[in-house]
Amino acid sequence: FLSSKANDNDIPIYHIAQKGENLYRLSQRYNKVKINLLREWNDLKTDNVRNGQAIIVGYIPYPKLVQAGTADPNQVFVKYR
Repeated sequence: FLSSKANDNDIPIYHIAQKGENLYRLSQRYNKVKINLLREWNDLKTDNVRNGQAIIVGYIPYPKLVQAGTADPNQVFVKYR
């Protein structure tokens, strides 16, 4: 997936924050996406996130998502174990 939003049709990829996570940890986990982009995409003022908060960590170009056959491009989430 992209580590920046190329256009308005790109689909956001979400990570559901776990207890103790922050933007630095998410940045490291998802291809070192820039922390300032994580703040911008999620309208955050600090690097802190709440347990259970859906955080945008990147984008999938819309045409590639449709070609991949995803049923609902508005419900794309990433589950980290």
